[in-house]
Amino acid sequence: MGDAETVVRIEVDVNGRSYVLAPGQDPEDVKRRIQEAAPGTFVELALGGDRKVSVLISSGVQIVVTTETVELDPRDGEPYDTGFDAF
Repeated sequence: MGDAETVVRIEVDVNGRSYVLAPGQDPEDVKRRIQEAAPGTFVELALGGDRKVSVLISSGVQIVVTTETVELDPRDGEPYDTGFDAF
C-alpha cells in the first residue's frame, strides 16, 4: 500500500447483518467482548489479500468478524472508544 497511512477495518456480521466498525478499535478486544457476550469459540481463517476472518462457533448465534488493512480515509473520522460492553 506504499507510504499511505493505514488502518485496520473491522466488519462484524451478526446473524446475517453486517456492521463496519469505527476506526481505531482493537480486533482482539472486539472479539473478546463478543465471546464474553455470546459464549463460543472463535476460529481464525486467512483470506486472500490482507484479510482475516474470525468465525464464532456457538449455538444460537452466528457472528463473523472480518479484518482488513486499508488506507486511512480522513472522512472516516478520528478513532474513538465506543464505551459499549457488548453487542
